This record gives sequence, C-alpha cells and structure tokens, in this order.
Amino acid sequence: MSLHRRAIRSLAWVFLSLVAWAALAAGVARANELDHVFEEGNRAYAEGRFADALASYQRLLDHGVRDPAVLMNAGNACYRLERFAEARLAWERALRRAPGDRDLGENLGLAVKALGLEALPAPSWPERTFVAVLGVASADGWGCWRWPPGSGSTPRSDGAG
Repeated sequence: MSLHRRAIRSLAWVFLSLVAWAALAAGVARANELDHVFEEGNRAYAEGRFADALASYQRLLDHGVRDPAVLMNAGNACYRLERFAEARLAWERALRRAPGDRDLGENLGLAVKALGLEALPAPSWPERTFVAVLGVASADGWGCWRWPPGSGSTPRSDGAG
C-alpha cells in the first residue's frame, strides 16, 4: 500500500472519529436539555403552576420521550387543570409502558370517576382467553387471510364492519 493511500485512510479514520465524537456530544447535550425540561416541569408542578408543568411535559412528549414518569406527570398536571380526559389518556399510555405501577392504576381510577364513567372490572383469564380466541376465529379476525392478496374489501379501523 502506498504512502498516499495510508495517509488518506488515516485521515478518513480521524474524520470519522471526530464525527462520531461530535454526534455523541450532541446526544449528551440533548439528553441534558431534556432532563432540564423534566426538572423544570417538576418544579412548576410543585409550585402549583400546572399549566407550565404540562407545557414542559408536552415539550418532552413532542421530542419523542415516552417515559412512564413523563406521561404520569403530564396526566397529573392535566388532572389538576381539570382536563380529565387528557389525564386519563396520559395515564393509560403510561400504564402500557409500566403495567405494574399501582399509582398509575389508582390515578386512572380517579380520572374515570371524575369523568363519571364506571370502571369496568378486570376480566378473568377465561374471559380474556375466550375473547382472544373469538377475535381470531371471527370473520373480522380471519378477514386478513384472503387469497389472492388484495382481493375483497379492506378492514376498517373504525370498528364498523
């Protein structure tokens, strides 16, 4: 290998290393910024500025953060602002990411009660199994298995057959 090629290869490695380092530094800076926004939201919530707290949590959600703590705090702020449906949605999303969190379950019960809805009892395992099997065995469940592909109607997402 000629000296010229080795020099070019060495420069390429140096350049790639610098690019990787810059990307890492940018990622760390973004994470620090998002941590600051979360702390800012927590501080606003503690001071009773629930609209400001919600705005901070919403900024995090807009940046793609889907941490259960962010969703829970957004739901708490919505609840304090009497935006019960939004609180319920935030808590349901958080509960999907942290299914064993009892506080989220209790908060969700508060939202359901505030909305004047009845909380449905959790289905037993036989009910869950029956519904799962029925869903697969129904015409809608088998509707995606058409031959040739693309024939027939497409399934609807609004629940209307």
